[in-house]
Amino acid sequence: MIQHKFYDTSSLLLCDKALFQEKGVVISNVSLRELEDIKTSARKTEEQRACGRRLTRLLDEHIGEY
Repeated sequence: MIQHKFYDTSSLLLCDKALFQEKGVVISNVSLRELEDIKTSARKTEEQRACGRRLTRLLDEHIGEY
């Protein structure tokens, strides 16, 4: 049985490629929308925006695995 692991936006921003070595990764639509907002938000630091962009590229590379 696969154990599902749910990741919210904050925890996703701290993850790297190792996230996709796990089985049962679950990411909500809310978190995906928040990541899109983080990438371009003037209220976020450049480091936070860069993390958002890096993570969305990583998610694009692993479509279907979450």
